[in-house]
Amino acid sequence: MATYDGYEGYYSESGFRAFVGRMSHRFPPVRMAVAMFYALKDPKTPVWAKVVITAVLGYVVCPVDLIPDAIPVVGLSDDAAAVAAAYGVVSSIIHERHWQKADKLLGK
Repeated sequence: MATYDGYEGYYSESGFRAFVGRMSHRFPPVRMAVAMFYALKDPKTPVWAKVVITAVLGYVVCPVDLIPDAIPVVGLSDDAAAVAAAYGVVSSIIHERHWQKADKLLGK
């Protein structure tokens, strides 16, 4: 059975900031992922959306996935596709305040 011990730190703001710092230059949908992270932390976000966001962010931060991230160019394509698909599902609950926090984190 798979265990996810050790990955819960990515859902803390400091852990996620570290992840974003490593990935922001290599991962085009990073702004979307960060906005979803802030929606996840928002108490007004519905549970169904939190489930979707948790699943996709868990997939993105997990080093084991369909296409290993270490493979140049295509390594992050499955992660990008997962973020885009999840965003399509939860876009209606991503609000301006989430985008503003994402931009602040990304230094935009």
